This record gives sequence, structure tokens and C-alpha cells, in this order.
Amino acid sequence: MLLEGCSAGDLEPGTANALKQNLEHLDGFLGGKLFVTGDQMTVADFALVSTVAQIQDLGWSLDCYRDLHGWLGRMKS
Repeated sequence: MLLEGCSAGDLEPGTANALKQNLEHLDGFLGGKLFVTGDQMTVADFALVSTVAQIQDLGWSLDCYRDLHGWLGRMKS
């Protein structure tokens, strides 16, 4: 598990800031695409989905990351 035993509220400010920056970067990278590399799901999507889902499961809201939130919904369906 990514950060076993932790929740989003348990993160140190520097760690939380780094996570926020990385989520912003991934959200921007998705930039309206359906999947990481374009319109087709690839191994890149599978490589990222478990980590992003765990971050969400730890209590970190992805609602403000529109493209990332949409991508995760597509990956879960």
C-alpha cells in the first residue's frame, strides 16, 4: 500500500505539497484526453491507476482535478 496506515490528513506539509503538485501535473498532462496516451487505454493507464486510486482512498479529494477525476472514473468502470 502507498503510505500504509496514513490518511491525507496525516501527511506532513511538505509531503502534502509534493503530492498536490504531482496530482496537478498529472491532471495537466491528461489535458482533456480520455486516457494517459490519448483516446485508447494502454499499459500506462494501468501503471498509474492503482496509485491514484489509493491516494483517493486515503482521503485525498480528486474533485478539483477535473481531467484526473474523469480519467479515474473511466478506469474504474
